[in-house]
Amino acid sequence: TETYYRETCAVALESGMKDVFSPMIYARWTWAASLVDAKEIEFLIYKNNPGDLSKFKVGDTIEISTNSNHTIDNLAKVDGESFVPCMCDEDIYQTVLANVLKKLQKNSDVNAIQVGQGDGGTPCKCSKCTAVNNEYGTDNAAWFLFINRLADEVAEQYPGVKIITYSYQFTHGVPQNGYTVSDNVIINFCFDNACYNHAFDDPNCEKNVPVVAEFREWAALCKAGNLYAYEYAWNCGSAPLPDPNPFVMWDNFQLFVECGVNGILAEGIPSKGGEMDYLRHYLRTKLTWNPYMTEEEYYTLMDEFMEDYYGDAAPILKQYWETLYDPEYMHHSDMYTPIEAFYRTLDENGKRDVTFATEMMELWNSALAVETLTPEQYEHVEYGSMHMIWIMRQLVFDRKMEKLWNTLVDKYGQIGR
Repeated sequence: TETYYRETCAVALESGMKDVFSPMIYARWTWAASLVDAKEIEFLIYKNNPGDLSKFKVGDTIEISTNSNHTIDNLAKVDGESFVPCMCDEDIYQTVLANVLKKLQKNSDVNAIQVGQGDGGTPCKCSKCTAVNNEYGTDNAAWFLFINRLADEVAEQYPGVKIITYSYQFTHGVPQNGYTVSDNVIINFCFDNACYNHAFDDPNCEKNVPVVAEFREWAALCKAGNLYAYEYAWNCGSAPLPDPNPFVMWDNFQLFVECGVNGILAEGIPSKGGEMDYLRHYLRTKLTWNPYMTEEEYYTLMDEFMEDYYGDAAPILKQYWETLYDPEYMHHSDMYTPIEAFYRTLDENGKRDVTFATEMMELWNSALAVETLTPEQYEHVEYGSMHMIWIMRQLVFDRKMEKLWNTLVDKYGQIGR
């Protein structure tokens, strides 16, 4: 792995001096497994995240595997990640407790363990769970009371260990009527319902207003340092699809700082070919390391990376981003926004129109035609164009496009999902 730096950014220290920086965010996960060496990823996973345990160390940016937070099925010994066991079943509780303690006995140096529901599923509707949920005014109260009880009992044997659990899907919503969060429970708040075309705390975004209101409620309840943020750094509908979050990423990190977030998990770029994936990963890593940077510093980093990585094609690709994400056309987008919303593929009569998508493809062609690119910069632009070629294949399937696609796949590997 090569490291690049600008001479203008280098700082000379006198002999015997050292520059020490303590990052504000303690646990920093950046999920971009396809963008770095596989052995490096494996090393980081086993060093910092053995199995479903999370061992955080100041200074680490931790790569994690897909389902390291989805653990209740394994801990409760039930079938299916999406199955939600009864949170009022004493046998289930004792099974989970026993398995958590067993894992901690085998990994005595860890300081956190994940207990989170899987993707999908609905809360138990039995009479006991329903009564608890009704008492606290949410459909997830039984879950969070279960987590509190587990955390309190684990603390008796392992006072330094914290339980990490989601606020996600059916566990969104803060229980009311006197509910509190135990001191050793970390709430990992997922922005799965958010709009990524606006800053999370934009008061004019009706999609984000209730999301941030809940986030602030959790921030008020959690003990200092016990609130994490889980953001989606890619389009979960398909990796090659766009996601406008780079233009609101700095704003979102200011919200995290304001609310005392102490851990960030950025779920992004799980496979090659996400739109400008290396740039996105670079910006997010910089923000997790130093969320205190100014907005000007953030956009300077964006411009500098584009200039160094894409060379003289950078202004064209910046134009691509700004045109694609023009707020006049893009209103709300979430983690599943489809091609049609970004590339305006339907005319006023509902018929297929690829005019705008073709214009976007032409910007990439113009970038590739820049004669002053170094061979390395040309490859960066060519690789980056794969997401646009994938999109055009979905819209206009012809032999020329298919041949180009196959040539680039042979060169750079299969992308997306």
